[in-house]
Amino acid sequence: MQLEAMAWTYLTGFVVAAWLGVAAAFSQTIAHWAFRPAVLLVIPYLFFLLEPVRAGWLYYLSRRY
Repeated sequence: MQLEAMAWTYLTGFVVAAWLGVAAAFSQTIAHWAFRPAVLLVIPYLFFLLEPVRAGWLYYLSRRY
C-alpha cells in the first residue's frame, strides 16, 4: 500500500509539474518568475508539499483495501 501511494504521488506531482510547465509557456509572468535564481534554490524544498498528497493517496488506498 505504501509503495502504491508513493507511485500515485509521483504521478500526481509529475502531472502538476507538466501543467505548470504548459501554463508557463503561455504566461509571460510565470515564465519570467520561474527562472529567477532565488526561486530555483527553493524548488527542491517544494517536494515537501507532496507529503500531504501522499497522505491523501495512502488514506484513499487504505479505505479501498
